Amino acid sequence: MGAQSWTADTETFSLADYWPVVVVAAFSITLTVYQLHAFRHIPTTLPKVALDVVFAVILLGGVGIVQRLRANVPLYWPFMVGITLVHIFALVEVLDELVRQPFWFDFVFGDITAPAGALFLFLGLRRWVATQEAQRHELEEQTAELTRRAERLDEFAGVVSHDLRNPIMLAKARLDVACEHPEGAAEHLAVVEDALERMETIVDDTLTLARDGRTVTDPEPVDVATLANECWRAASVPESDANLDVDLDASKRIAADPARLRQIFENLFANSVRHAGPAVTVTVDNLDDTGFYVADDGPGIPPEKRNTVLDAGYTDADDGTGFGLAIVDEIADAHGWELDIAESEHGGARFEFRGVERAAHA
Repeated sequence: MGAQSWTADTETFSLADYWPVVVVAAFSITLTVYQLHAFRHIPTTLPKVALDVVFAVILLGGVGIVQRLRANVPLYWPFMVGITLVHIFALVEVLDELVRQPFWFDFVFGDITAPAGALFLFLGLRRWVATQEAQRHELEEQTAELTRRAERLDEFAGVVSHDLRNPIMLAKARLDVACEHPEGAAEHLAVVEDALERMETIVDDTLTLARDGRTVTDPEPVDVATLANECWRAASVPESDANLDVDLDASKRIAADPARLRQIFENLFANSVRHAGPAVTVTVDNLDDTGFYVADDGPGIPPEKRNTVLDAGYTDADDGTGFGLAIVDEIADAHGWELDIAESEHGGARFEFRGVERAAHA
């Protein structure tokens, strides 16, 4: 017949798991029998030793309680050793009322076990307090993160509801006109299509910022020059005078999440084309040994607006969503980079990324 078992909370316990209780109890019985046979008895009364007996039994039960901590090794051993030593001390105190113990026996099992047990219990208590403090700190961080997410969701809800209202109203108005005047419906439906595309862009940007902005996968070596050129081909207008100047050493790669870094370049390039026009020149270059920068020769960003433009939903363009630079800022922060906005050599906007870790060339 196997050992009995039961479930407490989510962990399964069996009688076999409580072998320390059996060991301590067996040692206690052996110690008791030895004293009763080896030492001279002294007169005593039951009430005089009853309280000490109860205390010793309670401490033996404490051994079983401490055994439930066996999975937490840093807490388990100090408490187990401490409670066992204190139990032995209490047992010896009980027998001290029944037999005359020699000095060496009282010294070993009384004067040594009591302070040693107290010391181990104190050590276990300190570790328990430290564990509780760490758990409390972790809980506070999780609570703060949940609070930030809730605030971000409220912010996104407000921005999205505001930004979606205009294209929705525009699409509805044009559809009404198209229904009333079918002969000119093509022109109105084209406007509706543009409005729907803008709504899709707003939704995509919002999801990117809310879901992926602060997350990066394990960084890997990235060739910034190659990635920047790939992103430029996607962002620039075909047959325009826009130009990308990448002055980076391909042998010096950076440690980054390629997908997130691609979003940084795509958003910055789109921002430059939108504000500086189709003839813009964008430069990507090293920033000393601390990172890299992306600059253009457009109108630039006034100093008083350089912090505001990174807020989600901020835009001064009719066709902007206000999320592009916010996404850039979130991704840089997720990498541990510092993002600063300055004026470029030609008076345009310059986005500087510092704290970028260099990776060895593969």
